[in-house]
Amino acid sequence: MEKVWVFFTENLRVRDNTVLDAAIKSGWAIIPFYLFDISLKTSTELRMRKVGPYRAKFLCESLVNLRKNLESLWSHLSILRWNSIDTIVDFATKNYIKKVYIQESVWVYEREMMESLREKLEEKNIKLYIIWDSTLVHKDDLPFAVSELPKVYTHFRKAVEKQSEIVDPLSEITEIKSPEIEPTDMLTIQDLWYDKVEIDARRAIEFIGWEDAGLERIKNYLWDTENLSSYKETRNWLIWADYSSKLSAWLNLWCISSRYVYSEVKRYEKQIKKNSSTYWLIFEILWRDFFQFVFLQDPMKFFHNYPTLDDVLKSETDKRKFEKWKSGNLKVPFVDANMKELKFTGFMSNRGRQNVASYLVNDLKLDWRLGAMYFESMLVDYDVAANWWNWAYQAWVWNDPRDNRYFLIEKQQKMYDPDGEYRKLWNT
Repeated sequence: MEKVWVFFTENLRVRDNTVLDAAIKSGWAIIPFYLFDISLKTSTELRMRKVGPYRAKFLCESLVNLRKNLESLWSHLSILRWNSIDTIVDFATKNYIKKVYIQESVWVYEREMMESLREKLEEKNIKLYIIWDSTLVHKDDLPFAVSELPKVYTHFRKAVEKQSEIVDPLSEITEIKSPEIEPTDMLTIQDLWYDKVEIDARRAIEFIGWEDAGLERIKNYLWDTENLSSYKETRNWLIWADYSSKLSAWLNLWCISSRYVYSEVKRYEKQIKKNSSTYWLIFEILWRDFFQFVFLQDPMKFFHNYPTLDDVLKSETDKRKFEKWKSGNLKVPFVDANMKELKFTGFMSNRGRQNVASYLVNDLKLDWRLGAMYFESMLVDYDVAANWWNWAYQAWVWNDPRDNRYFLIEKQQKMYDPDGEYRKLWNT
């Protein structure tokens, strides 16, 4: 039987996986691989780790769970550690692979890699299938070309809601035909230069990097507690697990699909309640789509003239301010509390992210890209498109009709932490 490769890159799940489904439909024997780019171990131009400890832990856990779920379908997961396109091509040639399936990315580096890979595989008569599976609404179902994407989210959302189709999740897979191959070692946090990752007991929620854990979170937030019914009213709270859905880590590492979340929300609306909160979760998922399409339209939009550390920290005063912001030692209690939560858990609420970003840019007068890069390293739920777009927006370098992007910290803490409970939790 002919053999095909399925690369798990940005789709670490079995359920509703378009790439895996396409490979299964080929009728050929499937060899599932996780493609580990060893450059993830390196630091950025600003000397910050590309993958910090919390995301490293989540990624490794996700791969363990993915292997378990594949094994339940009579398959397996191998790890391919690579540092050049030739590594992949040589392996495919030696193992007589005829087709390769991979998810299309919006990331600059990954898109360049995929095009180079396509060219080199074709030289060996191996076909590469690059499949879009990053969004709730497929890019081909948008009411406009990606090149004509509206610059304002509201315009995007209204057009999509009116004109785009959202397809149902794929049927569950019952079996995968896979040949026997030599097993490989699982990826560990030691591969990413970490010995042990400890998360503060004050964390809002324990993010366990499993597809199964993501599905369990959906079940708990929607069906067990019915917290979805009050999502819009509580989403700006700051303490504990259920003030918001907390699905971002599983969505951003593609352990669960946005199509599946959407279908569960729609089922909830039919069986439990339909209100502004149920709509608002879908509203936020469409925001994720908008971020992805912004990057697809122009992957280099936020990375032109990329700075070095010396470019953005030009004085000792700036360096001290940035270090105090990172460590939560500014003596601004609301900002400090949020930064400590990020430092010790890898997570921060959306409300907190807006406040600390505003403070870095508007009060400390530091380059916004410092904040974006620090968030990239530290966030367990990091998504390149959402992170860089939001920081650019806060720094006034993105088109939006709203003028006021300055957060008055005193006003914000009175609105969202009136009793000081959150500040006390993280500053003591």
